[in-house]
Amino acid sequence: QGRGASCSASFTLLAHSMAPEVRPLEPPRLALGQDEEVLSALPPAVKETITQARAPGTTRLYAFKWRLFSSWCSSRGEDLRRILIGLVLSFLQERLENNLSPSTLKVYVATIAAHHNLVEVVQEAWAGKNVYVLLSKIGPYKIFFADISKTAPQKELESEVINAYMCLLVRRFNAQSKEQAFQIDSFEMTDIWNGKNSKLKVDPRLYRYLISIVNDHYHWTVVVMLPSQRNALFLDPLGESSAKLKQCENATTAFMRQKGCNFSRWSCDTLPHPKQQDGTSCGVFALKFAECVLREETIVFRNTPEGVEELRKAIAVTLLQNSDDLSQLCHLCGEESGDINWSNDSSSSAFSSTAS
Repeated sequence: QGRGASCSASFTLLAHSMAPEVRPLEPPRLALGQDEEVLSALPPAVKETITQARAPGTTRLYAFKWRLFSSWCSSRGEDLRRILIGLVLSFLQERLENNLSPSTLKVYVATIAAHHNLVEVVQEAWAGKNVYVLLSKIGPYKIFFADISKTAPQKELESEVINAYMCLLVRRFNAQSKEQAFQIDSFEMTDIWNGKNSKLKVDPRLYRYLISIVNDHYHWTVVVMLPSQRNALFLDPLGESSAKLKQCENATTAFMRQKGCNFSRWSCDTLPHPKQQDGTSCGVFALKFAECVLREETIVFRNTPEGVEELRKAIAVTLLQNSDDLSQLCHLCGEESGDINWSNDSSSSAFSSTAS
């Protein structure tokens, strides 16, 4: 992709054009003629708030911060891809009852507006807009517009997207769990899979999970090592053959022994999961498998074309939402720039601001 290519300041406007503009979030309104029907299905407290908000001279701002809202939804088992108005209003009602200040509500407004614009950026990339600009950075992995374009339907995810998303999953697990997980880069794990010695300096016994994605002849699969349980998991979007399960057992056994873990017993298992139905979505399935493993959830999701498209969009938006600081990086080549000051560039923090 030519990421090491030189760049000039004449392209700085390109980075500015990609920054999402923060737009005000309008208070929710009910369509004329549908008020009674909609109100009758809502909780009493929400119904009362809507009635008061629509009274003359009364202005109430319903806004929420995306990450707080998504966490709130997850705690209730709600699907963020299918949000009903009643659910949103119940969330807002809780915020109102907690006496949040207007200044706090403004933060929620800016966040949700930015989130919606991230979806627009993803859709532009999927539509084939030819732009070369750095959009996000997750640890050592840099996500450009071209990488996001590869998350589109019928396209194969590339290693930068795979590793960046895995980095996020491991970060989240480690932030929420006393036990820790360790990410092995896909390039390193593919070498391990193929029988090469690993140069990683890691003690597997310090981690609950050592997890990675393997590129096996242009097909993404998941390998998870659980030292405390003395076994590994192998998950193939197309299904696990006995030969591949044996290869996983041999590769992970060799890795553990190389790192000083000479277990007398080591096995390889798999877990039930939806199967890939096309020829391009193995990376999407692999990331979803890894996400469910780290959440310690049953691997269940829609493997229909529509369901997979939603997963692709969620992966892309998540990578943009959770960017590290871009202020010291050139937005064209992704390298640290000493001659261009991006600190005042609105695009340098536009995406990362939604992750606060």
